[in-house]
Amino acid sequence: MTTAHGRLLCLPYTWEINDVPMWVVQGQSSDALLKRLEATLAVLAPELEKQPRVLSIGMHPHVMGAPHRMYYLEKAFDLLAARSDTVFVTSSEIADWFVAADPDGPAELDAAARRGRRVEWVAMTRARRRRGICSGSR
Repeated sequence: MTTAHGRLLCLPYTWEINDVPMWVVQGQSSDALLKRLEATLAVLAPELEKQPRVLSIGMHPHVMGAPHRMYYLEKAFDLLAARSDTVFVTSSEIADWFVAADPDGPAELDAAARRGRRVEWVAMTRARRRRGICSGSR
């Protein structure tokens, strides 16, 4: 999507490892963040052998900032920092990397939208072409 200030890029943002649903909506215990992170890492770890994964943690100062929650946030960050396969980046850094890695992507997606194609199909096809799974266009 193009705005008056340029392209709008959507980044992954989880509702599952996010302080608002965990504590404001669901009323979970303070250690829910650490438990959810450990379970998520257990599922994502085997997938890392094939491709990287983005793990976002939604945090809001007025929710996460309570000392009993900060205790578990520090433990969660320690767990992530101890892993050799983890890097900490901002959403801006992810967006910059994506745009640099796929400079023709926005134009290709815009052209597909004008032709009435689903954007998801175009993105999937581009990824498959890069991996040599398919060739040609639809």
